[in-house]
Amino acid sequence: MLVATANFAVAATLAGTAALLALVVQDLLPVTGPRQLSPTRVLCLAATLAALFAALVWRGSVHQRTGTLFYVRLIDDAWPDWHTIPLRAASRRRMSLRSVTRWADLPTHTRDGTIDLVDMCADVAAALEAVVNGDRDDTAYTIAPNMPWPAALAIGAELPIVDNLRLLELPGRPDSAGDGMPEVVFRMPQPATGGAALPSATTRRTTGRRVGLLLTFTGRGLDPDTVFDGMDVGEFYELGPAALGVARHAGPGFTSAQLATLARSLPPAVAAIKQATTGRELVVAAAMPKTLAMALGWCLAQGDCRFFAGTHLLHCVDTKSGHCMPMRVHPAQPVNCRTGQEA
Repeated sequence: MLVATANFAVAATLAGTAALLALVVQDLLPVTGPRQLSPTRVLCLAATLAALFAALVWRGSVHQRTGTLFYVRLIDDAWPDWHTIPLRAASRRRMSLRSVTRWADLPTHTRDGTIDLVDMCADVAAALEAVVNGDRDDTAYTIAPNMPWPAALAIGAELPIVDNLRLLELPGRPDSAGDGMPEVVFRMPQPATGGAALPSATTRRTTGRRVGLLLTFTGRGLDPDTVFDGMDVGEFYELGPAALGVARHAGPGFTSAQLATLARSLPPAVAAIKQATTGRELVVAAAMPKTLAMALGWCLAQGDCRFFAGTHLLHCVDTKSGHCMPMRVHPAQPVNCRTGQEA
């Protein structure tokens, strides 16, 4: 509605300017009689020119704020898409909607206890890059991801470099996305130039050669004993909102400003942990917004941290029990993940 109003304002003022300009020209070039320039017409022409300029500036700002919404979906074909209604509401606030959707049968992509989505993530990343690069370059680009967090991480690492790129976190429930609710949207952060302090690690009761990392950014907690079972993890780090200086508010999820802060603070902290585990494989489990995972992948890819090499990513397949399975989303990840059940 806002985009249509801005376009109508430009068209209306342009028509009025053309009509008044024709009258002024008629005064300057009369068919018969002397020239007789009307001051009223000149003043009206000046006013409509100013209105046209203001309308053009306003429409430009509207296009920069709205632009194109890119909906990127990669989910199991047995999962319901809860974002249909929120997506419809978000698209009404944008100039246009583009979608890149793939359905994955996760059981058929599971081999030796590992979900392999390397090819599908590469396909989605290439398709998203094509539609983004093919879009007009005078508007904003907003990406709304709907996929497991490891896939969002890998696809985020392959995002094209464009200006005015924003991420939209769609509500997690189908009934929580009315037009009156504020959108949770933030600008893709610039990669951090400085490092981050390394948090202290927690030693598990069981010994292991790998290092674990828990990224806990939702109300659903992650039990390290359940998550890291069979993954040969001896010690682990944990990062959450409090560790990055963000306090949870009373409502569900995060605000736009909070997600923007987390998107800037999380990548340096993860990169520091990855660098500290040189020579040892890293096992990462997460409960986090999809946009935050996508921003994390983007920022890690812009630095010198080869994050996916030697890194196992765990996808939660049962939220009640907390059971997780390794998910490969990048060709640099190890193939052999599990090492057997722990005692």
